Amino acid sequence: TPQGKAIRWIVCDDSISVQLLENQDPATGNLPKQKHGFRLGGDAGEAQVIRRYILAVFSYSTSKVSPWNDSLNFLSADLHECNWHRNYTRGNFPFVDFDPVGVFCIIDKGEFSSPISITEQIILNDENYPLRYLELNLRIDNNLNGPLPLEIGYLIECNRLMLENH
Repeated sequence: TPQGKAIRWIVCDDSISVQLLENQDPATGNLPKQKHGFRLGGDAGEAQVIRRYILAVFSYSTSKVSPWNDSLNFLSADLHECNWHRNYTRGNFPFVDFDPVGVFCIIDKGEFSSPISITEQIILNDENYPLRYLELNLRIDNNLNGPLPLEIGYLIECNRLMLENH
């Protein structure tokens, strides 16, 4: 099942989740905190593992018959999930010419005193700033096949899910 494949990926292949799981606090059972995390999901390591699991289930569920045309860096074990995308340049609403396709994260603008552009708002990890939310943009012909998993509804940090051409 997509869920079984995602669990196996989390505990065997995903270096970020494996490192969090191996460094669990023996007294409390808590995982190490993220650098900053998301405004809604917080900075708990558990939130990151759950987020990566949900996105892995999504990837496996929507590639049941055949693989995606472009992996978009999904399931990259050493990349923060905010980096599971590719930047496309094309005229396309809502990002004008700049169109990040896959998972991308928006910085919490409360950190900045002046307005910043959309390209400056997209961040690849939470090393330096807290993250406001993530978006899942798959508005390209990427051969998604199979059902959307129910788990996608538990991705609380997701502000927008955009699907097109599938």
